[in-house]
Amino acid sequence: MRSFERRIGTVLRCRHSPMRFSESCAVMGLADRQYMRSPSHRGGRGVSFSAKHVLFALIAVNAAVFFLIPVGSRVWLYEFALSSIGIEQLKVWQCVSYMFLHADLMHLLLNMWGLYLFGTTVLPTLGTARFLKLYFLSGVSGALLWLVFNWHSNVPIVGASGAVCGVLTAAAMIAPQMRIQLLFPPIPMSMKTFVLMYAGLEIVGELSNSRGGIAHLAHLGGLVGAYWYLKYLYGNRVWDIFQIFRAFLPKRQAGRKNAPPPERSKVPEGWSVYSNPGKRPPLVSKQEVDRILDKISESGMHSLTQEELETLKRASEETTRKKR
Repeated sequence: MRSFERRIGTVLRCRHSPMRFSESCAVMGLADRQYMRSPSHRGGRGVSFSAKHVLFALIAVNAAVFFLIPVGSRVWLYEFALSSIGIEQLKVWQCVSYMFLHADLMHLLLNMWGLYLFGTTVLPTLGTARFLKLYFLSGVSGALLWLVFNWHSNVPIVGASGAVCGVLTAAAMIAPQMRIQLLFPPIPMSMKTFVLMYAGLEIVGELSNSRGGIAHLAHLGGLVGAYWYLKYLYGNRVWDIFQIFRAFLPKRQAGRKNAPPPERSKVPEGWSVYSNPGKRPPLVSKQEVDRILDKISESGMHSLTQEELETLKRASEETTRKKR
C-alpha cells in the first residue's frame, strides 16, 4: 500500500486526436437506413434534443467530478481510480468509477469532445438505452484488458478514454464511409480508415513501451468491447473492423485439397434443370414495410423475426437500385 501511495500522483491517461466532421459520403451504411434507426430518431438524420440529453448528462457528470474533486486527492484516487491493488481489495466499482476521473482539463475536454462527436453518430441507430450499455461496456472492457497485463502495477489509471474509444468504434462500424477531417494534420479520411489507423497506433504504442502516460490497453479494450456488442446486436449488418486481418488467414478449404468433390444433386428422370441467375427477388410492398416499421416503433428491433429483417434488407437494396 505504501508503494501505491508513493506513486499515486502518476496517473495514466489518454489524448485523443482533435478532429471535426465533414460531409457524409453518399455510400449507404447502417446509419443511413431508415428502418435501422431508433424509433425516436426515425424522422430525420440528426439526433433529437431529448436523445442528446444522455450525452449532455455524461459530459455534465464528468465535468462536475473534475471541478468538484481535487485532481490530486489521494483519497479519491485511492478509492475510485482503477488499480490492481484496489481490485485485490475487492473495490470492483473502480472498473466504472475510473471513467469519471480525469488527470487535467485538456484530458477532460478531449474525451468529452470525442464523446459528443461520435455519440451523435451512434445514438440515432442504438437509441439511449443501448448507447449507455455500449458506453459502460466499453469502459469496463478497457479496464479488464488493462488489468490483465498490469496486475502488478502500482500506477492507477483514470479517464473515459476506453469508453470513448468504444463509441468511436461503434461509429465506424455503423457508418464506415462517413468522412471526417483531422485538425492536426488537416487530412480527410473515412471513419473506418481512421479507426484502423487509430487502433494501429495504439498497438504500436503498447508494444514499443513508449506509453508516455497513456493506457493503450484500456483504449484497445474499449475497442474490443464495442466490437463485440455491435456484432451481437447487428451481426453482419455492420462493418467488421477485423475483416482486414482475415484476409491474411488461410482459407478453410485449403486443408481439404484431397477431399472428394461433393456429389451433385440428381435430377429426376424426365425433369430438366432451369436456372435464371438474373432473376431478382420480388418487390417488397410498401404496406409490408410500413407494418414492420410500426412494429419496430411499438416493440423495438429485437421483436422482429428473421424473415422480417430480410424483408427490410430487400427493401433497402431495391431502393438503392432505383436511385442508381
